Amino acid sequence: MEEFTKQSGRPKYDRVAMMRLDVLYALPVDIYQPDKNEFDKENKIAVSPGFAKYPVNDRLFYGPYEAVKIWATERFDRLEEHVKTYEPGWGMHSERFLESAIFGAIKEKGIEMRENPDICVMRVRADESVWMNDCITNNGSTRGMRKMARQKLIERLLDRTCTKSKLKRRVIQLRCPMQSQQQQTVERRQ
Repeated sequence: MEEFTKQSGRPKYDRVAMMRLDVLYALPVDIYQPDKNEFDKENKIAVSPGFAKYPVNDRLFYGPYEAVKIWATERFDRLEEHVKTYEPGWGMHSERFLESAIFGAIKEKGIEMRENPDICVMRVRADESVWMNDCITNNGSTRGMRKMARQKLIERLLDRTCTKSKLKRRVIQLRCPMQSQQQQTVERRQ
């Protein structure tokens, strides 16, 4: 991003998002909103999801350029010191590392950290399954998600039919295989 702004002569980015590719964004994400009906007009708030906090959620992060730059470029530089000083056995735990080393550094820059309760990011696996209860956990849930027809939402977003199954004691997954081109053509004709 820095190289692009130098080469293009465009002004630097003010607000940026780091978004994982191995997830399904079940609800829209506006990187200027730290919460519903609130906009960060002064660009002083960095945001992570408000669900699955162990102790924070590492699936999505957005905010002022300076905050996201720390998230994106200083992780490896800060890891060794964190591992040396953190609770034994937990030094490389992603969410604990982010909360302690990265979020701490962001706060030191005077940037406020918030959790947005309206973000729902569900893990997607290589076997074409979606972990549909990802946004509903004991460690924070996405606002309104418990009342939502999640399977219908996922099927609509993926434009596929899915089958519910239990993966683990608490993990409900939807198997959402892509149909072959031939099957799709037959179904459309019907």
